[in-house]
Amino acid sequence: MDAIKFNTENITSPEEIARLTRLAVLTELSNKLILISRILDDCGQSVDVSMLNFNPRLNEIVSEKCKEITMEIAKIINKYASSRKIEDLLALTQSLIAGTSTTLEICSVTIKEFVKEKLFELGGVEDER
Repeated sequence: MDAIKFNTENITSPEEIARLTRLAVLTELSNKLILISRILDDCGQSVDVSMLNFNPRLNEIVSEKCKEITMEIAKIINKYASSRKIEDLLALTQSLIAGTSTTLEICSVTIKEFVKEKLFELGGVEDER
């Protein structure tokens, strides 16, 4: 957002101070959302590189499934994003963040279990520490 100059000498009531404070909080929220967006983009690129390093075929399979899932999710996103209402967009954002967090945890645990199983197949033993 472009910076907006504001002459605080024009503030004449506590209500105006309260409105300006709430607008400042919303601006801060907007900045946090942009930061989260950029972090998620970086994380997505990092996951792609890791998959490619592990198994290029896995990356191809995941990419194809990703296209399908993205098309399904896009329908839900478009339903709420098209309204352009802040409350709809924030609810959508919160839901997607919660879903992403849960999915990341499930995926992480599943990968750890897979690695553990493969290590046992290679003759590994349980660490007693």
